[in-house]
Amino acid sequence: MMQYRTLKEEELEEWFDHVDHVFEQTPRSYFVNHWNNDPSSSVDNVFVAYDNNSKRIVSTVRLVPRKIQIDQQVLLAGGIAEVSTRPEYRKQGLASKLLQIVFDVMRARDMYMGVLSASKASPFYRQLGWITVPNFWTVQTVPEPHSTISLPQGTKIRKPNYESKTELHLLVKHHREYNEDFNGLIYRDSEEYWAKWVQFQTDDAPSFVLVSEKDDAEVLAFATILCKDGVATVKDFATDKSLQAKDKGKEALKAIVGHAVSQFPGSIQVKYPSVLFDKLYDTVDSTTEKNESYMYKCIDDLAKNSGEVRRTISVVAEEICGGPIEKATAASCKHLFWDVDKF
Repeated sequence: MMQYRTLKEEELEEWFDHVDHVFEQTPRSYFVNHWNNDPSSSVDNVFVAYDNNSKRIVSTVRLVPRKIQIDQQVLLAGGIAEVSTRPEYRKQGLASKLLQIVFDVMRARDMYMGVLSASKASPFYRQLGWITVPNFWTVQTVPEPHSTISLPQGTKIRKPNYESKTELHLLVKHHREYNEDFNGLIYRDSEEYWAKWVQFQTDDAPSFVLVSEKDDAEVLAFATILCKDGVATVKDFATDKSLQAKDKGKEALKAIVGHAVSQFPGSIQVKYPSVLFDKLYDTVDSTTEKNESYMYKCIDDLAKNSGEVRRTISVVAEEICGGPIEKATAASCKHLFWDVDKF
């Protein structure tokens, strides 16, 4: 007999073992650290199929409560994570059943939509009504030598001080103001979120801040750069209003990228969301990559959220893209910045 319910506190270690078993390429420590450093972690947000016969968890779905920015409005949303079924229990509809339970919970909590990132499993989600939103990335070679990329006058680069309340406040402020014209961005308005979850990820994708030389506490720009296999991927970026008004923060990002890759010899490519700049380096050729792993699903009958009527992401996205989402191009998606990569 199969039992569908939320995880129990005493089952947390078993759940870590379960996801470690299913996601063979991801170490158990990742799930443990994710749990310990995400302020939203709660057993009430982990839904499991429990086999009463074998006495073990056989399938799970985790709901990650977040806010998402659509049409310059902030909506409650649910990130879908750790969708995992043991191999011997697949093709029995367990994950589909759990996802339906999760959506019923989201509806009860006034969460407007679900978001996730999928690659190989995307056909499975499409069958359940999920829609792919294309995400475009521009790739360029960082000019050499990297260390010669100049800093904006009167600035320096260092790692963020997550112990500073002043700095956390500025990170939240700059991220909100810089990204207010983009759609599909995870709204990071919690200082605890930055102090825990963003800081936790710096082992793989270090973050840097551009600050004033005169006032070390004056954060002007922030970026998270993942350097792997000769590619520096910009995972997050924001500036204060002065740099945004000047050049959308282009020189600041070039300086931070140069700083991040200065330790790596030879040719390095930089990969960044195409919505940020037409070209980060004007003198270097660029190519565009299309990512189709980001997906969403609206709770269609939830017409109101926080007392205000919202348009669906389908309408907003199609207006931005000038037509059907699946036919969107980098040129037509100037304000579509689907950001599910980092819940």
